[in-house]
Amino acid sequence: MGRKNLITQIVLALVVVGLYVLSGFLCSGSTDADKPLTPDNPTNNSAKQASQGNSDFSENDEQYKYVFSRLEAQDADPDKTCPRDKYSLPLPETERSESFKALIAPVTEKQSWKDFNDTVFIGDSVTLGLQKFVTEKRQTKTDYFGNAKFISVGSYGAATAVAPAGEESIHRYFNGVRTPPQDICSSYGAKKVYICLGLNDVGQFSVDEYIANYKILVENLRKAIPDVKIAIQSITPITLYGEKQVLYNAKIDEYNDSLASFAKEANCAFLDIADVLKDSNGYLATSLSSDDYCHLMPEAYERWVDYLLYHGVKQ
Repeated sequence: MGRKNLITQIVLALVVVGLYVLSGFLCSGSTDADKPLTPDNPTNNSAKQASQGNSDFSENDEQYKYVFSRLEAQDADPDKTCPRDKYSLPLPETERSESFKALIAPVTEKQSWKDFNDTVFIGDSVTLGLQKFVTEKRQTKTDYFGNAKFISVGSYGAATAVAPAGEESIHRYFNGVRTPPQDICSSYGAKKVYICLGLNDVGQFSVDEYIANYKILVENLRKAIPDVKIAIQSITPITLYGEKQVLYNAKIDEYNDSLASFAKEANCAFLDIADVLKDSNGYLATSLSSDDYCHLMPEAYERWVDYLLYHGVKQ
């Protein structure tokens, strides 16, 4: 009898030890889920949960790694005059300063399309391209980008966006009348507004004038929609051969520096869209440009949308 009890106790002890080892193994497998979502750790459980129901992304969020990668730089053509050499233009930054990076909205768990409901995008012809891209996507995926709407006008800038309404203005027509963006946003019932303006300001207005106009635009939006959340997107870059004497990437970087600082002061999120469009030398990657200047190919808009999914503003 005593021998049977001894055997029973040994068996029970072995079972307990086995369960303990198994539980330790299972717990050790969950460490990735506790890590924050960063470019180095894009596949944690939170990110996977956030991506469920979004068929555009793989389960391990490879798109996340992709959107934070820089494309290969274009070499200058020795048989072609480069504006940088012709006008002695300064080189753009290949790596933004830490102080600038600190102003960028932090990475979030990937949002879903419904997070872009009640959202309006304000921008120029580059944003007009985004609107066309989204419209085409919605032909096969009706929920693409939620019900986000667009106020995109060719040649729009911070200055023209705050100009008085009238036929002489270039505001978008709304119900048959040229209407300021804040009034259209209000009519749309916008809760979030993303702005991308500046390419049409850099060559015409000083940094201070540009920021002053941006400030008026933000104030106008908040007067029209007191609880609106605003995201300010960086001015997008231009290609190596698209640079001009008064419009070049180093100057755009300078304006974006001031824009990021203003966004913080105005309690707006700052999104550095430019970063995912640049090549390793700081120019708009030629493979992403539709005109070797500033306008974008569908692949560029894929990167833009991917970036927003990880930096978007939540209500």
